[in-house]
Amino acid sequence: MVICIIMVRKKCDFKVKTINNDFLVTEVPLLPNFDPLAKKYTYVWLKKSNYTTFEAIEKIKDYFGLDFSDVAAEGLKDEDGITEQIISIKKKLSKKAVTDFNAAHAGDDTFIIIDRVMGFGSEPVAAKSLFGNTFRIVVRNLTDDEANRIVDFTKKHKFFPFVNYYDNQRFGLPGGPYITHFIGKAICEGDWDGAFEVLKKTGNKIPEGKTGKAAFEALNPGQVGFFVSAYNSYLWNIAVSKHIKDSFKSKEYDFPDLGELHLPIITESTPSSPFMINGYRFNKETFVAEEAKIFRDMILPTVVFAKDIKDDEIFAGKKRILLTYFIFTGCYATMVAKQIIKTALEGEND
Repeated sequence: MVICIIMVRKKCDFKVKTINNDFLVTEVPLLPNFDPLAKKYTYVWLKKSNYTTFEAIEKIKDYFGLDFSDVAAEGLKDEDGITEQIISIKKKLSKKAVTDFNAAHAGDDTFIIIDRVMGFGSEPVAAKSLFGNTFRIVVRNLTDDEANRIVDFTKKHKFFPFVNYYDNQRFGLPGGPYITHFIGKAICEGDWDGAFEVLKKTGNKIPEGKTGKAAFEALNPGQVGFFVSAYNSYLWNIAVSKHIKDSFKSKEYDFPDLGELHLPIITESTPSSPFMINGYRFNKETFVAEEAKIFRDMILPTVVFAKDIKDDEIFAGKKRILLTYFIFTGCYATMVAKQIIKTALEGEND
């Protein structure tokens, strides 16, 4: 399976996520309280490819005959790339149960594997209780000059401040259409029929025989909340871009499928500060989207390394490099990569 994010620009047509092995994600979780005597929950290290965390949870739930509430994750990982994360399962898993599950879900490019059982305990892991994720990303289709400029740029800007924008995967499945936020917008307006019409266009799973609100009630409640969050993400990107334009010396860049977004000109004093927008939160109990203030850090730092300039074995005559960095939970690795590359090749920072 080939998945590409293509950036068509005057000087560079770089690609990330060309193949799943190009995008390796390892969660840095908040570890649960392990208790070998309390075996209500099994904590596992899950490795997957071409499955979202929601889909992986559903597979685990169905295989072991559990409910949605019995399987929990600290973070959400999309289907692109190879990802590793901690999962809690409300069941004591034997070695045979793990082996049988892995055999049923093995594959070359598409798989869900319980890499190891980490331990047992009395509580599930809690959503968003993680520090962040580390990434190893292969960037392809670069000229020799572009590859060297990116590597040189990261040496000068090892501590890179990035704008905490949401990226494409927040708004749809790979390849689009990137319209998930319109589902959330309709839900926030109480228009369940309109939300269902958009859902049918996205490529997401549609509950059989269900329409309108009933279709959403048959989904994982966390996924319905995700649609509302996608609308928040859309509102966030617009508000933050305007704020940066109005508050900093900045430059506007084109981000395909997202639109024009402003990035500040990098200086040693680029501030990191929280930002607030008016948004929504989905109440799973009442199944209603309620107005809420959304707080999030606007600009954050990362430590970035770019190295290993090699001949690109997929795009003939071009180069590939490896980008690697850690970012905090809630940030988007592809957006960080795009900002690093765009700033290195198009920016005004040297």
